[in-house]
Amino acid sequence: MNHELIAEYLANTKSPVQLVKHLDEVIDKHKTYPMAAQVKHDGVYCLAVVIGGVVKLYGRTGLKLFWQADDVMICGTKDDQIANYNRDPHLKDGVYIGEFCNAKYTLEQLSGFLNPNRKKEWEDEDFDQLMSMSDIYMHDYLTFDELLGGHSERPYIERHKLLSKRMYQANLSSWVIPYQLVFSAEEADEFAQRVIDKGGEGAVIKRLDCDWVSGHKGYRAMKIVRGVSLDLLCTGVLFGKGKRAGQIAALEFEFKGNKFKADLGKGWTDERRAVLTNHYESRDLFENTNPVGKIWEVKALQVSSTGKALRLPKVVRVRWDKDEPDA
Repeated sequence: MNHELIAEYLANTKSPVQLVKHLDEVIDKHKTYPMAAQVKHDGVYCLAVVIGGVVKLYGRTGLKLFWQADDVMICGTKDDQIANYNRDPHLKDGVYIGEFCNAKYTLEQLSGFLNPNRKKEWEDEDFDQLMSMSDIYMHDYLTFDELLGGHSERPYIERHKLLSKRMYQANLSSWVIPYQLVFSAEEADEFAQRVIDKGGEGAVIKRLDCDWVSGHKGYRAMKIVRGVSLDLLCTGVLFGKGKRAGQIAALEFEFKGNKFKADLGKGWTDERRAVLTNHYESRDLFENTNPVGKIWEVKALQVSSTGKALRLPKVVRVRWDKDEPDA
C-alpha cells in the first residue's frame, strides 16, 4: 500500500467517509440499545492515514488537509502531541478516524488553517502552536482494504477495541475517545447534557453492532448537540444598513423548501465581514471566492414547531470539507 493510491481514491470518490445524523432524525426501530455514547469534540474531521510511519491527513471530502511540513508525524511523546518528524515506528499502518482539535484557536480559525485550498503559509507563531499543541481525538479505525472498499464488516465494538489497542501501543491512549454504554434514549440525552453542561458540544451515539459504510448517514452514528447545528447551502447574501452599510450582514439559505436569512454570528469581526464582502464582490475575478453556492454551518436555538424553520439562526463558518447540505 502507498499514499499515492489512497490519495487518488479519496480525491475521486464521492462521500468516502461515514457521516453523522441527528439522533432525532433517525427512526426508533434503528436505535438498538445499549449503544456507545462518546463526547463530541468540536474539531475538523480528520482521516489520518499511516503507512510506514508516514502520516497524511485528509478531510471529510477526501481532500488532503493543508499541512505546512512535508509530512505529519503522530508520535507518542511524553506530551502525546503532534511533532514534525516523518517516521513513527510505533503507530501501526491503518486509517485512524477522528477530530483535529487545538485549544487555542476557534473552530473557524482551525478550519482556515487546515483548508485544503489554503495557499498562504502559516505565521511562525501559528506554525509552532499547530505543530506542538494540536490533538487528534480518535474514535474509529479501518484497514486499507476497508477504506478502499467503502465498507467494514466488523462491528463498531471491534473496531474501537483495535483502535484502543494500537493507540495504547503507540503511547497515544489519551487521544482515544472512550465510550459509555447508554441503555435508553433518556440515558443518551442525559449523557449529552452532561457534556453540554461542562461546555462541550454534545455527544455522538453509535450502535455497537454496526458495520462502517462510506457515505452512509443515519443509524450507524448519531449526534446530540447543544441547540441545532446544520450545514446548509447558501443561496444569497444580504447587505447591512447603518454602520453595516456596504458589508454583508446575513446570508440566505434554504431549509426543507423554505428560504430564510441567518445573521453573521458571534465571532464575525468587522475584519472578517470585510473579507467576506470582498470575496463576494470579487467573485467574477477570482475562482472559489463566492460564498453563495457553498455549504455553511448554521447554528440555531431550535427547529420550529412546523419543522421547516430555524429559530434565531446564526452563520458560523463555511464548511469547505462538505459537498452536500444537511437539508
